[in-house]
Parts: sequence; C-alpha cells; structure tokens
Amino acid sequence: MPGIDGMETAARLRECDPDIELIIYTGNPSFDTTLSAIQRGAFEYLCKPSDLNTVIESVRRAAERARENVNRRESQEQIQRECELLRRQVQAVTRAIETQIGRSASFVGTSRAAQAVRHFAALHGPTNQALTILGPPGAGKDAAARLIHEASGRDPGGFVKIRCAGGSEFPLEGSIFGFASTAGGNGEARLGLLDFAANGTAYFDEVAALPLDMQETLYRFIRDGEFVRAGGGERVALSARVIVSSRMPLAALAATGRFHPGLWEELKPHALVIPPLKERVEDIPLLFDHLLERSGARKNHPGLQVGEEARRRMIEHDWPGNAADLAKVARRMAFEGSETAIADFLDEAGRGPNAQGA
Repeated sequence: MPGIDGMETAARLRECDPDIELIIYTGNPSFDTTLSAIQRGAFEYLCKPSDLNTVIESVRRAAERARENVNRRESQEQIQRECELLRRQVQAVTRAIETQIGRSASFVGTSRAAQAVRHFAALHGPTNQALTILGPPGAGKDAAARLIHEASGRDPGGFVKIRCAGGSEFPLEGSIFGFASTAGGNGEARLGLLDFAANGTAYFDEVAALPLDMQETLYRFIRDGEFVRAGGGERVALSARVIVSSRMPLAALAATGRFHPGLWEELKPHALVIPPLKERVEDIPLLFDHLLERSGARKNHPGLQVGEEARRRMIEHDWPGNAADLAKVARRMAFEGSETAIADFLDEAGRGPNAQGA
C-alpha cells in the first residue's frame, strides 16, 4: 500500500472508530506483525493464503461481535438515560418535600446546617432506611427526628420517642420491647413502646446507652423486622421506621466493642451530624423568636421585643447547652415579661461579653 502499511491503516481506523472490529490479513506473518496487530486491538489475525470459508467465518464473527458491542452500548445508554430520569424525579420529589417541610416549625433556622437537616429529611424521610442523628446535647436531634417523621408520610401520631438513657423505674427492656406472656406476671403479653410505633417512627434517643444485648435486639429488628419480648417467647413482626440519636461517637464506640458492630453497620450509611448552636449563630435569632412564641411570651406580654444589643449578646454567647439553654432564656423572658432576662441569664452564665471578668 503506497505510503502507508496495513498496520498504520488499522491504527487510523481505530482512531476514527474505537469500536470497530479489525481483521488483519497479511502476507508477511512474523512475530512483530502479530504483536503489532494485538496492540492495535485486532479481532483476528489471518495469514495469506487463507481459504474463502475461513475469511467468511472470520468476518461473520467480527460482525457478530460488532452487533454485540452496539447492543451493549445502546443498553448502557438506555440505563444511563433511565438513571438520569430517575435522578431528576428524585430531585423533584426531594425539592417538593423540602418546600413542604420548609414551612414546618419542627426545625428552625436558615444556616447551612439547618438546610442540610431539611434536605436530609426530604431525601430520607419517604424511605424505610434506619437513620442516625449525631450531635451534642440540645443541638436539635429530637427536632430533626420529628422533621424526618413529618416528611415520611407515616401516621402523624405514630412518632414514639424511646429514651435509652435510664430514668425509668420500669425495666428498660420490657418498657421498649414489652413482656412475653410468661414474664408479664398475669399470663398475658404486655406491649412495649416499640409496639406503639407500628406504621410510624420509633426514635431511640441516646441509643449508645442501651446495653449490648438490647442493641442486639434492635439490630435484629432493623434487619428482620422482628423482635422478641423480654422473657423470650415468639418473635413479633412489626413495621416501624427506626431513627436513633447519640451525643457519643458511635463509630469509635463500635471500634472498641462498646457499641454493637452489626447495629452500627446498619446505621452508619445514613447519618446526619448536627453541629452545636455556636457554629450556626445565624439560627439563634430565629430560633429564639420561635421559642418565645411557643412559650406564650408575646401573648401574655403584648409588645415584648428583643433589642439589637440583646440579640448581639445572644449571638456572641457560646450556648454550651445549645437550644436547651436558649429555651430556658425564652421561658424566663416569658415569665418576667422583659428582655432583661436575656442579660441576666448571660451574666449569670459568666459567658456574655458584659459579664464580670469577661
């Protein structure tokens, strides 16, 4: 071939169409030409002379491979189109839910963290996935859990908070999972808090406080949708979405054997971290106004307002108790009917910029 040999022709054809199936037909077979053909991705390598049937069969196989490649590429493109369509549909539904829950008073704020909470609720609320909410005490984990429940479309009254960190005279295992008929004392099974979350949401507050054997029961419930009551007996099937919260680093606890590793594997894929209030100071004025309204302060004291100086001091305060501390100030202001309650609280905390020794 004048000016260009067969191998160079094959290389240029490959540049024009990376999917082309090449058959190298040469009259000068050698190790170098064979290696060159392989490097250029030749489908087959034929040596002259070859009988016609061999050539025809080679072309047939190359054509079949080409059709398979085309079909595979079209299938991949179809899958990509369907995935893109599904992604857009999920985005549209998520935006619609975000718009809906944006009107909710369950989680107040305009910070990036608050927006992330609403996005998380919109994205995961309609699913059945077990979810984890991490953050310091008072950061809003309970409020986020309620927001997720609102976005789930489940029974509005089916949100059950289960406190795992003691504080009850009733045996913890029985209060959560109920008692089997042999353990209830009267021959009948007794329901637990989890039963009241049927078709709703079971929110396990401070889940790391559960003993490991109860973490095992929760793990099996998330995995299988069944649990065993205190005292043994038959398995109980129940449909309920599980949300857990913790102030503790569950990953570190699981790594050191202080948290059930299987339970953490179920929980960690969908975890939300809520930062402390001092890291989202733009939420403080809105949240405080919301807490004031909820406390009835403005209803009982018409015209009650928070001045600029008080707002500035609130924003500069660290709020170690987060929203819980903010709620204390709102209740105090509602009781006293004066914004001086804010300065009094900050001065007593010894953290405000005008506090003695600050």
